[in-house]
Amino acid sequence: MDKWAVRYGDAASFVCVGCAGPALAQEFAKSLQLRHCTVGYAGKQPRWGQLGCNGFIVLDENLRVVCSATSAFMEVRELAFAHVEALVDALTAGEKPPRVCPGQMVQLDGLKAHHLNGQHALCISKPNADGRCEVQLRSRKRVSIKVANLSVPNAEVLDGDES
Repeated sequence: MDKWAVRYGDAASFVCVGCAGPALAQEFAKSLQLRHCTVGYAGKQPRWGQLGCNGFIVLDENLRVVCSATSAFMEVRELAFAHVEALVDALTAGEKPPRVCPGQMVQLDGLKAHHLNGQHALCISKPNADGRCEVQLRSRKRVSIKVANLSVPNAEVLDGDES
């Protein structure tokens, strides 16, 4: 997280919130060497959200939730970081967050290759210039699919955006 704070500078803020008191928050910040992030703690246990290895909460400049839980590192490894970066890159560029990000599980629909419709896959790249993402099927085969043919199961629709 500290590397992101340096990379994005004043364009984004990174806040580490501990949920087990100030001593553990300080210990966590020290062990992770968080020098460029804001570190705090919650007085009460949060009612929602996932933190750390289970994902990040991403807010926009107006503190509205853009993503309540990014991909979990423990499930998709480095792609979890690519998920956060895809969101923060868009937000800091003044763009709308992408519908599909690396690290997310997606469902394929509306394809001419009918046998792929309804299958779930792991998105492993941001959309390219042709509007396609590389996804990895459960069979481990990788295919390039148009973003319009991908949906994120159980994704929240924020601010009425259904595009």
